[in-house]
Amino acid sequence: MQHVRQGNLIAIQHDGEYHYFLVLTESAFFGCQWSYCFYKTSNGLLAEDEILKTYGNGFPALVDFIIERRANEVVKISKKVDVSSFQITSNLKARIDQYGGGHKWYIYSPGFSIIAQQGRLKPEQECLPIASGLKAKDAIRLIKTKWKIENVVTEEGRGQYPL
Repeated sequence: MQHVRQGNLIAIQHDGEYHYFLVLTESAFFGCQWSYCFYKTSNGLLAEDEILKTYGNGFPALVDFIIERRANEVVKISKKVDVSSFQITSNLKARIDQYGGGHKWYIYSPGFSIIAQQGRLKPEQECLPIASGLKAKDAIRLIKTKWKIENVVTEEGRGQYPL
């Protein structure tokens, strides 16, 4: 099984295309890692500079690569990439369904301390990264649709991401 570490620029092949991720942190939250998910896809592997120059065209997410790691489907393009310009310094958001119905939005610090609990997001909070993990295959689905973090799910029981 391959290990995915902070600073690894990786590709995962899915349906004949390569999809690219820059791993921003070590494993946390049940194996998920903060990663930058690039909208960049290709039929053949791209070089590091071809991928990194598209920063800003993608989204940060907590991604679980365990299935792809176990299947040896992770291709490391480069190691020890400087992730400083990709790091998440903003607060985070998560919609939590409440027992009995309804939901609350939790606003967290980058260190996952709860800052606020509220019924609705304020306009300036809509573009905060989501503090909830997703599988790599689901991240690829979001990459393909060029999903933006401000496009939030509001229906109870639907999870955090529009999948």
